[in-house]
Amino acid sequence: MSFFIVVLLWTATGFAAAKPDYKQLYEKLLKQYNSLKTENANLKKQIASLQNQVKLLNQKVASMPKEYEYDLVKDDVTISEKLPFISYKGRRYVHFDSIITTFLCITSKDYVFDAQEKKVKILSSFKKKEGTWLTDLKPTHLGMFSSFGFNDENITVNYQKFFKNIWWKHWTNEAQFSLTYKIEGKYKKFSCWLGIADCSTNGSKGVVRILGDDRLLGEYKLELNRKPTLAEINVEGINALTLQFERTIANDLGDTYICIGDPLLVP
Repeated sequence: MSFFIVVLLWTATGFAAAKPDYKQLYEKLLKQYNSLKTENANLKKQIASLQNQVKLLNQKVASMPKEYEYDLVKDDVTISEKLPFISYKGRRYVHFDSIITTFLCITSKDYVFDAQEKKVKILSSFKKKEGTWLTDLKPTHLGMFSSFGFNDENITVNYQKFFKNIWWKHWTNEAQFSLTYKIEGKYKKFSCWLGIADCSTNGSKGVVRILGDDRLLGEYKLELNRKPTLAEINVEGINALTLQFERTIANDLGDTYICIGDPLLVP
């Protein structure tokens, strides 16, 4: 019995000590290595392809048109603020609406695009202005103001639009505001259109006074929903031209916008 147990233990020990199949293990590892090698080569190709795509995208981005906004300044006077243009392949392209209103001094109503004839038509109402736009000069201001500005494309007076304009907004009755320009006797005539902008509160009224060297040259009473009033003033020998705005009445506490359109100084 003890002999049988010894033989059994020897046999079990013999099986446990049997050598592994190195050839089979090598082939298995070689197969795994070749698989990883192939996967690595594929990843390298993908990386190279992605790097190529990134390079092409960077080239496209670099060659794409870039949009900028610059102020247009002539003789140290700002003619137009934030004029948009696009830089592309060494050239600068300006939006048609911006360039035509800035350099030809016309409003958006003075030209039309004819899609059928493929023409841009300047209408018969177009007239090139001879003189200096008051909005091209730098003023001093004084008085009560909520806000004011120049050349707002969204402001209309009785649905009439003036690309060149000065506007002032306030909500308090009898509030006043003024702008003074040093014109140094260089001009003979000042002309403009006056009115209450359509965006004002119902019942809005106001007054615009034009003064030369602190002397009243003209006074104009304005009401909402009325056609713009033409003012033509002799400014010969005048050194300081003042525009005075006053809000006179409104039915509620809403805003009143007083607008001066196409303010032109004629030499």
